Amino acid sequence: MGTVTAQLQTGAVHQRCEKTVKELRRALGLSPTGADVLLQVDLTQTGSKESNALIKVLRCQHKNTPKDEQSGSELARHDECFRGVMGVGVFNGKKDCAQELMGWFKCYFG
Repeated sequence: MGTVTAQLQTGAVHQRCEKTVKELRRALGLSPTGADVLLQVDLTQTGSKESNALIKVLRCQHKNTPKDEQSGSELARHDECFRGVMGVGVFNGKKDCAQELMGWFKCYFG
């Protein structure tokens, strides 16, 4: 599978999650307070600094925005995959959680 990227519009992030966006910016090698409004994260790198920082942003969004059934099930799917990949190296024959992370990401950022 090739690179799968998530493009995050920083203005779409809940106000309480701005700190996690700064962490994501640092993980991507950008200035924490820079003017970039579109951040791109490679989702095929499960466990990387960048994808873990994006997960923090998503967890914060989940905590601070109205929840629906889909976001909860996508969170559960991602967590199950993450545990499998980080534990034994595979989840349902895959070596990354790009699809699960993208499904969860789309719940909040389309």
